Amino acid sequence: MCPRETMYNVDGGQKKPAHPTFFIFIKKLAMSHYRRADIPGATYFFTVVTYRRRPILCDDRVRAALRDAVKILQSRHPFTIDAWVLLPDHLHCIWSLPPDDADYPRRWGLIKRRVSLACAPIIIVWTG
Repeated sequence: MCPRETMYNVDGGQKKPAHPTFFIFIKKLAMSHYRRADIPGATYFFTVVTYRRRPILCDDRVRAALRDAVKILQSRHPFTIDAWVLLPDHLHCIWSLPPDDADYPRRWGLIKRRVSLACAPIIIVWTG
């Protein structure tokens, strides 16, 4: 039980919440609600983590697929990479978007999709 869900009687004894499903619903709702900046032309910092922190980013084929996906995406949806750090299970990067554009979620979705499709056989080996 989460500390926020813990309730106490007047005498200090612990009691269960009146509506435990209500608390579970609130937690699920809060976890899926993202607060994202939406500023056209801004510079953004990202941390992207591999599924279950698998060290797949050490593999040359995965790195090549990531590099290719980013190059293709940059040609279709321009952005500038100001910094990029690639580690075995996650990456950090700083992007600057064009002055009239704030759609970085779409860019990340397209990059992830392209890399996942290109690396499906490699990733199956890591997860199996």
